[in-house]
Amino acid sequence: MGLSSPPIDKRASENVLSELQALVPFYASEWKPAENDAGRALAVILSHMLETVISRLNGVPEKHFVAFLDRLGTKLLPAQPATVPLTFSLAEGTTEHVLVPARTQVAAGDVVFETEKDMVATPARLIAAYSVDAAKDHIYESPKNVVSGEATAPFQTKLLHNAHAGDTQIFIGSTEGLGSEDIVLIGKTEYGIVSEVSDSAATLLHRLAYDHNAHSHVEKITSFELFEGKDLQEHTLYMGHNDLFNVKPARGKSSLVTIAIHLTRIADKRLELAWSYWGEEGETGEGTWREIDEVSDGTEGFTRAFGEVHLMLAGEVKEAEVRSVKMRWIRCQVTGPLPFSGLASLPELASIAITSDNVTLGPDMAFHNDVPLDLEHLSAEKPVYPFGTAPRQSDAFYVGSQEAFSKKNATITVSFTAVEYKALAQAMVNPDQSDASAPLLSWEYWDGKGWKVLSLRSGHAFTFLETGTITFACPGDIHATHVAGQ
Repeated sequence: MGLSSPPIDKRASENVLSELQALVPFYASEWKPAENDAGRALAVILSHMLETVISRLNGVPEKHFVAFLDRLGTKLLPAQPATVPLTFSLAEGTTEHVLVPARTQVAAGDVVFETEKDMVATPARLIAAYSVDAAKDHIYESPKNVVSGEATAPFQTKLLHNAHAGDTQIFIGSTEGLGSEDIVLIGKTEYGIVSEVSDSAATLLHRLAYDHNAHSHVEKITSFELFEGKDLQEHTLYMGHNDLFNVKPARGKSSLVTIAIHLTRIADKRLELAWSYWGEEGETGEGTWREIDEVSDGTEGFTRAFGEVHLMLAGEVKEAEVRSVKMRWIRCQVTGPLPFSGLASLPELASIAITSDNVTLGPDMAFHNDVPLDLEHLSAEKPVYPFGTAPRQSDAFYVGSQEAFSKKNATITVSFTAVEYKALAQAMVNPDQSDASAPLLSWEYWDGKGWKVLSLRSGHAFTFLETGTITFACPGDIHATHVAGQ
């Protein structure tokens, strides 16, 4: 608002009347003004008339200013009706949008306002706020109380024990006032997001990047300082497949997964990549991303258009939920800052092909009818008898492998090594006649409804009486099932 011109004459009617009364003894000494005197009435009338003249005189500067602007071609705005901002709140529990038509009347005391045009009141509400630092490639989320509008009390405490880089849990003096999704500042530099609180422990969504000594300061962040906080930016490629990633290597061994990558645009410089799979923590059994130590990257950090990445997985890939999709996952994550700027320098993916290459696996479990066979100590000195020591008609040998038999349409070869036990071989042919023909075997798989004949590519003549193999294509309709409760 602009400054108004100072008044030329500040007198009001009361001031003018007082001045007239002060001049009476000098100009009309014979007049003695009284309250109901006609002369006083004339003086009051004159004072009000002079007040009107003074008011118009005080308006002269503004009038001249308006005339000056008019001379310059600037016109005064026409008179407009009063306006006021309105907020329409929907009733609790409303799930649909509501139309507020034009000319809807709203009263503010005795003044009635009307809306100018149609508007839609929505039940949508602000649930999150973010700040983005494009130069640093960082994304920050505001504390939840900032968008909810809820009052929150300050929270400060200290670490009870040392916290190390890689930890996801910190122990603090008090957790009262700390809850899930709260953002905390640990020490002076590291931020964390709380996922769970129990007793004196707070579990974080991300692993700590630095070491922190006991008694380090821990504070809950309740205000949103732009471009400060926990950086949520990540550049991660998630790959999921329930069958191809259904790997469970034997103890002390690894399973090979090969990922063929085709890029239509390569990265300007080699990216720092970390490959990991969702598995279990060795001691606790909790689900976590386990880094793959043995990696052969044929793309050289996405700087080659074609290449194969060979991953040696040391543990079983478990199911996890990523972006609301539950399956077995392997991920590739950029661990360092992007060494370039601009979308034109980012690698562009054309295709991915995933294969579980030829590996030798031991079976997970095996049964003779419903009797489990000891595979852990399997050797020439401690063999197992697939049909027992006294085979009979309709005896069954079950062998299971979660990893091998989940690779649908893959070629699978099962190898058997026989030891010399002539009497057993004769008994298997026929307990009563040692010169009978070889036993008739039926290879079958579970298709989700029943046992179905397995079509062999080779090994039709194999009868367990000698070392041999069978080869088949893993059926597309094979399903897992329970055998002897396992």
